[in-house]
Amino acid sequence: EDVIHSFYIPAFRVKQDAVPGRDTFLWFNASENGTYDILCTEYCGDRHSYMLSTVEVLPGTQFDNWYAGTSAPQVTDESDLRALGERLVTLKGCTACHSLDGTPRISRTFKGMFGITETVITDGKEREIVVDEEYLIRSIKDPDADKVKEYANIPMPPQKLTDDEIKAIVEYLKTSE
Repeated sequence: EDVIHSFYIPAFRVKQDAVPGRDTFLWFNASENGTYDILCTEYCGDRHSYMLSTVEVLPGTQFDNWYAGTSAPQVTDESDLRALGERLVTLKGCTACHSLDGTPRISRTFKGMFGITETVITDGKEREIVVDEEYLIRSIKDPDADKVKEYANIPMPPQKLTDDEIKAIVEYLKTSE
C-alpha cells in the first residue's frame, strides 16, 4: 500500500531503503558528537520534501541521562498525565511526522484533532469516524487499522509504548488545541 522510502544520513554515509512489508535494520557507529541531517532519498509522493529530521549524537553520560529520562514515570493527576503525554510525543519521535502547532508535516497535525470527523480507510473501504479516545488508542496500537485518507500512504513506525504511556498521549491529544 505504501511506497519505498530511503533513510539516509549523509554525514555517516549510511542509507537504508524502507520497503513496505519488509523489516529492515540499519547500524552505524557515530564517532563525533553533533546534530546530523536525516533525509529520505527516494521520491515518495507530494510530501517527500517534508521527510527531514535529525539524529543527535551525545557524549556517553549525556546520552545515559537522556535515555533514563525517556521512561514514563507513574502519574495519577490528570494535568500531570497531559504533561507526560506532551513529553512522550516528542521523546518517542511522534513529532518527526506530526506537528503540535498546526504546521504542515508528512502526517496530520496533533493540534485540534480530538473530536473532529475524519475520512479513514479501513480494510480498503472509506468510512467516516470521530477522532475519540477509542480511535486514538487503536491508531497508536495498530496504525494501519484506520488510516486517515489524506495520509493513507504514510507509514507509522512500530512503537513500543506501555498502556500508561498510551493513556498519557491520548490525554494530551484530547486537549491539544
